[in-house]
Amino acid sequence: MLVVGVTPMIMEMAKNLILGGLGHICVLDNRKVTQVNNQGLYILSEEQL
Repeated sequence: MLVVGVTPMIMEMAKNLILGGLGHICVLDNRKVTQVNNQGLYILSEEQL
């Protein structure tokens, strides 16, 4: 049961790190925003920049 409980938490932390990294890339290069949005991984509107 511990593995079942811990695994989603680890996955969530990894996802947050990945999305956070993509967010920084998006802010630096607006072309990345469109690429990532098309993949459905991260949505970042111009208002959030």
